[in-house]
Amino acid sequence: MKEEKILRQFDELLKHSKDTDVLHLEETVHELIKIFMQIKDQLESDDLEVRKEAVKNLNLLQKKLKEQADFAVKETGLSQDELKEYMNTSKNFSEDEWKAIQEAQKELKDYEKQLVQPSSSPVKQEKKDKKGKKGPPKSKWITG
Repeated sequence: MKEEKILRQFDELLKHSKDTDVLHLEETVHELIKIFMQIKDQLESDDLEVRKEAVKNLNLLQKKLKEQADFAVKETGLSQDELKEYMNTSKNFSEDEWKAIQEAQKELKDYEKQLVQPSSSPVKQEKKDKKGKKGPPKSKWITG
């Protein structure tokens, strides 16, 4: 089943990311975005069961990401805010590492923009088109 494949991809990505340095962060983020795009496509499916499974998988992925974030906080001994501040300070990284972090952040922001844009799927467009079309507003002037 496609959903199980997505979860396996995500687990593999998380396992791989533990052995990855900052320079490979962009690649990891790109793979993560691909996984979420697959789920987004499933959420737009006509099939209710596919959508239910996608929501279930999305919840599982969110839980796993939170666990990873909690693990990072625990391992570093920093609070979430301190870790965020550390990651947003260029002097903590080499020039190449900082470029990789900036590219990963840019890719995540671009993905976020894609999520908030209205879908152009034919099914949703069809539903919009079915609404009654109104003609021009009638004039309130009395003509004589």
